[in-house]
Amino acid sequence: MPPRSLLHIVERADNYPYPPSLPSISTSSHDPSYKTSPSARNHIPLHLSFADYLNNLPPVGLLRDQVVQAMQEEHSSQDENHEGTETVADEPSTSQSPWQFYHSTRLVPSTLRSLKTPSNNDDDDDDEQPTYELSPQCVFFADWVLQGGSERLSSVMNNIVSRWRDEGKFKSTLGGWRNEQYAVYASPQSHFFAMHDVPLSGSFANKAFTLERSACAVFGMATFGVHMTAYESDGESMRIWVPRRAKTKATFPGLLDQTVAGGIPSHLTPLESMIKECEEEASLSEDFVKSRLKSVGVSTYFYVADSGWLQPELEYLYDLKVPPVGQDGFLGMKPGDDEVDLFKLMTIPEVMTALHAKSFKPNCALILIEFLIRHGIVTPENEPQFFEICWRLRRRLEVAVPM
Repeated sequence: MPPRSLLHIVERADNYPYPPSLPSISTSSHDPSYKTSPSARNHIPLHLSFADYLNNLPPVGLLRDQVVQAMQEEHSSQDENHEGTETVADEPSTSQSPWQFYHSTRLVPSTLRSLKTPSNNDDDDDDEQPTYELSPQCVFFADWVLQGGSERLSSVMNNIVSRWRDEGKFKSTLGGWRNEQYAVYASPQSHFFAMHDVPLSGSFANKAFTLERSACAVFGMATFGVHMTAYESDGESMRIWVPRRAKTKATFPGLLDQTVAGGIPSHLTPLESMIKECEEEASLSEDFVKSRLKSVGVSTYFYVADSGWLQPELEYLYDLKVPPVGQDGFLGMKPGDDEVDLFKLMTIPEVMTALHAKSFKPNCALILIEFLIRHGIVTPENEPQFFEICWRLRRRLEVAVPM
């Protein structure tokens, strides 16, 4: 009997549709020739500027229809309020719409059907004329917002989503308000950086603005986190430290989790975030973590929540090899906050059983599979979908990511 594949577990976390054909490995999302894939065109791209759209740069986000509608309503109401008022080009105005829309015309589907259906009544000729409607192709920021730089972008966006939360819009995501700012990145080739002479040197230099964490999914923006897997020994004797999420957690309560994981606030680097999370979630000291922590790359996946929100995610990955409890001053993993009920050392067979039983939080299961591949536990010989899984662990996100 062939071994059971882990692909179905990866697909729980990476469930956004793929384009009909996979992109070339040599194609970069920062390449000026980058083209948004067909799968992404099912959602409306949000760009910083219209020039970015014309230049086929990756957008900062992907918008669902109901979000575009809310943005259009915002646009219409603020433009009405703005009529007859005088403003200075470089001065912000709360009565101006922060967004602009690029539309194209399309044939209304119902009209197309009627044109294909022959009519026996010559008097119906007038009724058979095609009907067209405006269809938004992209949304981008108004000049007055871009002219204010990152600070104004952040202020405008956070003010709007805060008001939307108070109005009860998009409760399934804004209802989980975190009061935590996440970084939003744009393509390094964006017109926005050129107009402000932003020096694009060094890591994370292409940060465009910051946004409330819970609002990132509203606009389909990439979010970023850190995941660390702690383990002892190697090979068949390896055991992994696995926590169980508290039953009081708002998302995935009671499921198994990564040893330590968390989001990256806009003011911290991945390493700083990892050290902070290790202390908060597992009671590990900074000195202990720094002496053993190993950066092992990134994993990317595109998650679509049951509620339909788009969550492209990039995780910075770390390994932490630890001694057996009681050796070298290691006292084990202990919950440092109320997010974890307990930690348990699990053997590889126990981990594999839990993976197939869907006992892990979906994205943590994906990251754990990546760990098992790197450590030679999941191989081409025992995984029938090995190549496909490796592709899925590092996919193009369709939106801008850090440099």
